[in-house]
Amino acid sequence: MDELPGDPGDGERVREEHRVLSAVGQHPMRRRILACIGASGPKAMEELCAELGLSEWEARYHLSQLCGAELAEGRGGKYHLLPLGVGLLQEGGRRGT
Repeated sequence: MDELPGDPGDGERVREEHRVLSAVGQHPMRRRILACIGASGPKAMEELCAELGLSEWEARYHLSQLCGAELAEGRGGKYHLLPLGVGLLQEGGRRGT
């Protein structure tokens, strides 16, 4: 199938997705949030604030970035990892970060 002029090809889409995931997922606090949720399951924002020493504003900001990148989602008053978040967390563990 031919690509339309100005339409990003699959390779460009994949590169852009990788860039966004890397930028969001490589932030140290966001990685800590992912690890915290990944270690013991869904967490309420208040739990994340207490465990990670974050203000509500900081937690809300970082969680919005993680949710926007489809690494996590808020559901039932708690934040859960999505498959992309699990994958990013597992990849970080393989690299020793």
